[in-house]
Amino acid sequence: TKIEYLDYFKIFSRYTLERIIDDEDVESWLSSVSINVIRDSRDLPEFANKGSYNSYYLQLAGGVLFGDEHFHKHIITTKFYFPTFWKLVLNPTLIVGYVEGWGAGNRNNVHYREKFRPGGRSLDGQVRGYDDQSLAPVDEEGHLGGRFMTVFNLEYRFPVAERTFYLLTFFDMGNSWASLEDFDPFELKHSVGVGFRISVPMLGTIGFDFGYGIDNPDKTPEDPWKNFLNKWRTHFQFGTIF
Repeated sequence: TKIEYLDYFKIFSRYTLERIIDDEDVESWLSSVSINVIRDSRDLPEFANKGSYNSYYLQLAGGVLFGDEHFHKHIITTKFYFPTFWKLVLNPTLIVGYVEGWGAGNRNNVHYREKFRPGGRSLDGQVRGYDDQSLAPVDEEGHLGGRFMTVFNLEYRFPVAERTFYLLTFFDMGNSWASLEDFDPFELKHSVGVGFRISVPMLGTIGFDFGYGIDNPDKTPEDPWKNFLNKWRTHFQFGTIF
């Protein structure tokens, strides 16, 4: 008997051994194994009209794998696509990320490279209306990144030319924190905006988003109009963000 539910599942694994020299010319070896479990029931890989995409990514570094860095990283991603009236599609997305050191004395010892920096069009998590990778705490050494992250996106998409040209509106919110214990839902940064996507043969998807960062600081409170303009950001997209 064929179980169609299982047809949607994919599992990927990888072992990585890297020699890394960071911005401060510090050399380290990263030895890690990762597993990504995906359930993808979308009707289309891009511009989906229905279905869902859910994944759990786990990376383990150090420990019995040796190397200089010892951490475990978890990323959960869930996307749903709901057709509404006509050909309009509602697409909520939730991403939660967590990274922690392991082993004696390593719990808080996570390299800033492995931490989360959402904001703008960041691959960690997009929160449009803010500068790229800007929504993260700064550690004592001046490095940006959090060990816990949550990002939520809500897009409403409608086609001008189906599978070729789409307009969309969006609401984003998200942030990252130095630790899971520091998580505060009242510190989420919010934004709204509009955008468009064009599918170009041989090139992929090209798009622009125009986001208003609701929680961007007031740079010119004495001039409300100028302050309003200062809170907008333009984001360029080339290709698909998964």
